[in-house]
Order: sequence, then C-alpha cells, then structure tokens
Amino acid sequence: MGYSRFVTLPKDWLRNAGVGEGGAVDLAMDGDGNLIITPVKEVPSS
Repeated sequence: MGYSRFVTLPKDWLRNAGVGEGGAVDLAMDGDGNLIITPVKEVPSS
C-alpha cells in the first residue's frame, strides 16, 4: 500500500538546517507519535 504526501516546511527552518533547493530530509516517528524531521547530509561526489 503506497501513497505520497507533500509537506511544506518553513523557509527559515530549511535555511538554518542547511537544506538547499533539491535537498532532502528524513522523516521518522518517535515513540510518542511525533514526527522527527532531520536534514539529510549530502555526500560529496568523487
């Protein structure tokens, strides 16, 4: 069962977290059901 959702994040949060255009975030849920959003650090290409 697959489906997609779109989430809009505040520009200030994205800028402060270092998430640029086309950047990615990781979404996880903690034990209390809270959504945890973490910037994905880009791995430099060789």
